[in-house]
Amino acid sequence: MSKICSNADLQKAKRDEQTAINELKDAILGVHGDVTDSYIDEKRQTVITAMRRRENLVESCVNNIYKQTELQDGQALAQTTSDQVNEVVEQQRERAVREFDKLLASRNNKKRMMEINTYYSKQYNAYIDIFKRLFMGCVPLLILGILTSGYYLSNNKKLNPEIYHYNEFPRLIEAWRQSEAIKKLALNETISSVLKKLYNSEPIAFSTINFTKGTEQPMHSDYFHFGSMPELMLAGVWVALEDIDPKSGPLSLATHSHKSPIILPEDLGKNLLPKSMSELKEIYSKYEAYVESYIEENDIKVKTPILRRGQAIIWAANLFHGAGTIENKSLTRYSQVTHYHFDSCKFFYNPSFSTRKRYVKRELESSKVI
Repeated sequence: MSKICSNADLQKAKRDEQTAINELKDAILGVHGDVTDSYIDEKRQTVITAMRRRENLVESCVNNIYKQTELQDGQALAQTTSDQVNEVVEQQRERAVREFDKLLASRNNKKRMMEINTYYSKQYNAYIDIFKRLFMGCVPLLILGILTSGYYLSNNKKLNPEIYHYNEFPRLIEAWRQSEAIKKLALNETISSVLKKLYNSEPIAFSTINFTKGTEQPMHSDYFHFGSMPELMLAGVWVALEDIDPKSGPLSLATHSHKSPIILPEDLGKNLLPKSMSELKEIYSKYEAYVESYIEENDIKVKTPILRRGQAIIWAANLFHGAGTIENKSLTRYSQVTHYHFDSCKFFYNPSFSTRKRYVKRELESSKVI
């Protein structure tokens, strides 16, 4: 029988990690005078080693759990959340119709007609073509795809939605702002309790994404977008809101890839650092290629768990994950992922715009999110 780790072991690992972090911080700030880059790199490696030592200790504890604990009231909450997602979809569809009606009502205004002709004519013609080719039931999803982009930009103008859309099916970004059910799932007490035990720190839910369909998104790590200090204090929790069909483009996980190195743009090419979202899009393509190559070169196994409604998967900060190919586009894949930081973090930063000598800090929308 494997040894069950004690709280004393975890506390010691945490103290060692904090000591290493403090030494790195002093080195970066020059508290004890000027230091060389190699000295800073050495201290950074010490931090990573200490963090992985504690991570491995936590992992050994988790390996002693023989039975999964299903989320309390998981199925009921999942059904409610799914209904709420549909409600948000309908609200956004109605908003699109109202806006389009306003444009049509102003057709007598020549200036407005020019705007409609130059900006909306292509979209309108596309709608006509869609009506010819698809069933009427598909139209609300297509409208949602357009609205999701607009909604996301209006609430987070620093991000380019093209980076986050990999096929024609939309995703609801930060829908917790509109849906109490989505917010309730993000703050689920069972999830929070498990995360607190794993990370020995209070979780802070700060972002949600809701899916109606599979995304076919390539393998990636959330840590390319959501960094923390101490490093790797990030977790993702993916909850199935219906029984997932294997042909719907299910979630895929690269086993043990959470132990891969932290990647910043400078690791993908010399002097590579985006100054805009369009430049980040180009760099992100290089990042995805790097992840694919890393998985292949290290012979990492990719698993595709098929979850039932109400079941959840927790992944560590740097774990590579994505979505499989959709074999049947008529299938839905209702699900929600919530991202969590932890209150022991000193600050948060955006790795995709940072270097190892300069962090681009970011603020969470609120201390508890959500």
